[in-house]
Amino acid sequence: VYGVLGMFGAVSLWGASSVWLKHIGSGIDPIRQNTGTLLICTPLFILSWFLLDGQIPQYIDKRSLLGVGYLVFVGSLLGGVLFFYVLTWCSVATVSLIPLVTPILAIAIGHFFAGEHYSTSTLLGVALIIASLGFVQVFLGSVQTFIILCLGRTRQCTYRLIGLF
Repeated sequence: VYGVLGMFGAVSLWGASSVWLKHIGSGIDPIRQNTGTLLICTPLFILSWFLLDGQIPQYIDKRSLLGVGYLVFVGSLLGGVLFFYVLTWCSVATVSLIPLVTPILAIAIGHFFAGEHYSTSTLLGVALIIASLGFVQVFLGSVQTFIILCLGRTRQCTYRLIGLF
């Protein structure tokens, strides 16, 4: 239960901060945005590790170190900077779908570079994620177009939106 609540809280904060950053149009450099994010998240991550586990592994193999190094440099540093850069040029709805592709990329990298094999249920999950992303893109695009067409006709738009949802 705590894990689900923690994930819901994290997703809510991330979504709210993304919308807020887009709304204020702060013009903050993406490197600075990512640095601020990491300065806040890293101590909280260390605190949660300490409170929940706090044990240093006895043995760390080369493959694990390479994986963590990849996640630090590509996932956190490069990925974060690119996320904030793209956020300045694209809508929040479009940019918010980018992190949903991450598990698919991780599975592909594991398959091609580490020779991992996946069960049918994992591959069906990948297909479900891809189909869902496509559905959301099409649905959000049509809703955004509808709202843009309704601007200027507030009363009619409100009645239509109530009927739509």
